[in-house]
Amino acid sequence: SQARFHVNQGFVDGALALLSRSEELNRQAIHDAEAQAAATMVTDLRSAVDETLGVLRGEFDRLQALFRGMHLADEALEREELVCFAESDARFRVSQQRRREVGAAIEGLEAAARLEIAGMAQHGFMEIIAEQAPWLVSA
Repeated sequence: SQARFHVNQGFVDGALALLSRSEELNRQAIHDAEAQAAATMVTDLRSAVDETLGVLRGEFDRLQALFRGMHLADEALEREELVCFAESDARFRVSQQRRREVGAAIEGLEAAARLEIAGMAQHGFMEIIAEQAPWLVSA
């Protein structure tokens, strides 16, 4: 019976050692599984971050190109405004010059008409002029 106790004790000790080793292996397996899950999660996160950064870089590049385009369009509009202003200013100056020339021509014609009226008046044509072109007599 004592031998059987020792055998049973050996069997229990062996079973306990096996159970302890099994628990250790389970802990190791859980740890390995957790480590593998964490590594997979880190890899997935890295992939997601890289993908997000790629999208953000693309958006940044697109916005930068858009900003460059807007800046170039603004510069073109500014140049066009300057050209339009210069053309408008030149047209205004030409118009002023023409107005002065026409004004001078009108003054010259009025002066010539007065001289002509004065000459006609000396020759007795004043009554005919007053009937035909009264505005010349009043000028």
